[in-house]
Amino acid sequence: MDLLVVLSGISTLLLSLLLGIFILFIGFKMFSGLSKNINEENEIKNNNIAVAILSGSFIFAMGIMMRSSVDPLIQSIFRAIFYNNSGISGIFGHLSIALLQFIASLFISISSLWLGLKGFTWLSHNINEFEEIQKNNIAVAILMASIIITLALFLQNGLEKLLQVLQFTPGLNNSNLTPFG
Repeated sequence: MDLLVVLSGISTLLLSLLLGIFILFIGFKMFSGLSKNINEENEIKNNNIAVAILSGSFIFAMGIMMRSSVDPLIQSIFRAIFYNNSGISGIFGHLSIALLQFIASLFISISSLWLGLKGFTWLSHNINEFEEIQKNNIAVAILMASIIITLALFLQNGLEKLLQVLQFTPGLNNSNLTPFG
């Protein structure tokens, strides 16, 4: 057994765990900030199951969408540290670019999910979904959770393609990154 391979695997696992926790925490906080009429933490403390379903679905959707950005970030980190010939400044440069790409994908994920959710609530103007969820209407929460998760499934491929184009890889031929290829 190669010790370097084992250490690489453990490092990848730990980085994935840390990034996952960060993504989920930021996703929850951002969703809480965007849904101004609902105080998610208080509602969850008060056993509002509808809010828990909605918040949980947003976190699950964030996991679906951000999955495609965690692996490239980890690969960029390893490439910058172990395969970089440009010294410390090159390592920090590569890591900065990878971090900016990660933050951009986090912002794009949260924004696109929120815009999709707001678009749906605008189209279904007969129901004030967030008001119903605040009243612990579980049926509305399940519907909204399904919409959030389905949006993530629709958006995930587009985000992955966008990240491939934005990924800092010298010599990458972007012509095979079309939606059809």
